[in-house]
Amino acid sequence: MQAIQQIRTPKSHHAWMGAAWKIAAFACYAGLDGVARYLSGGVASDIPALPVYEIVFFQDLIAFLILLPWYFKSAAAWQLKHIPIHLLRGVFSGVAVITWYFALFYLPLSDAVALSIVGPIMGVLIANWVLKENLNIIRIALISVSFIATLFIMQTVEVLKANQANSLGVLFVLISAFCFAVAKITTRLLAQRGCGARMLTLSLLLFIIPVSFIPALSQWTPISIAHLGWLSLAGLLTVFAIYCVSKALVFAEITFLAPFDICRFLFNSIVGYLAFTELPKLWALSTIMIVFVLIAWNIKRSDSSL
Repeated sequence: MQAIQQIRTPKSHHAWMGAAWKIAAFACYAGLDGVARYLSGGVASDIPALPVYEIVFFQDLIAFLILLPWYFKSAAAWQLKHIPIHLLRGVFSGVAVITWYFALFYLPLSDAVALSIVGPIMGVLIANWVLKENLNIIRIALISVSFIATLFIMQTVEVLKANQANSLGVLFVLISAFCFAVAKITTRLLAQRGCGARMLTLSLLLFIIPVSFIPALSQWTPISIAHLGWLSLAGLLTVFAIYCVSKALVFAEITFLAPFDICRFLFNSIVGYLAFTELPKLWALSTIMIVFVLIAWNIKRSDSSL
């Protein structure tokens, strides 16, 4: 009971540990997004493009194989409880990743991430309803600042007015954002029921692999050695990303972590520029850094209220 009470109380240092894990997860996901955009043919590449379903299947399968040696050492790691919640989490996570990769095929990294900021807003509202997390004025203000700043920076209206391909990208982003929000809620529910980060990582991979494998069969494409190298990198990043997110949601509430989603924009902008020369405006990067500093300062200042 004491452990559960700690993860419900963002006043403790555990909340800031959760924020650190969340930021680390975004760094991993930025690299993963870059690999997915490259392999799916969203940008010009020197290897044949792979179907999105197949990319998701192989990255999760490789991630699962990477983890196997550790989990074979403990029989308890395979004793899953609350299977319906695990299943729901796996299905929504699978759909979220697949639709997100389709979005990355149509949109630059920074644009896709800017649009996906609606995800944390959905997550906060659902968390307030399902988990009864505290949604006070300070949290609403901080989340609103993150949302408005990101939309302003990326001029999202222009993205919505663009061609049909971009419109499809926007649709996939919105579907993905909703599914990710539900997946976060289920992760938090499992964490409150005593599931640790290692169990959460394993169970997600167990349930998400079939979700991507079934549609992948309809578009199966043989993979080359070059593909395998990139997919192995994606699998490794998947392990770290899922583990970091699971740790974050063990330590902190979804409503506390939501403002830190602005870091996702930063990391994806860096990857987009270094890998694909997709450069957001320099003033946008400066502005978003200022916004992040203000958010961190306000959260620190308001610890007693949070």
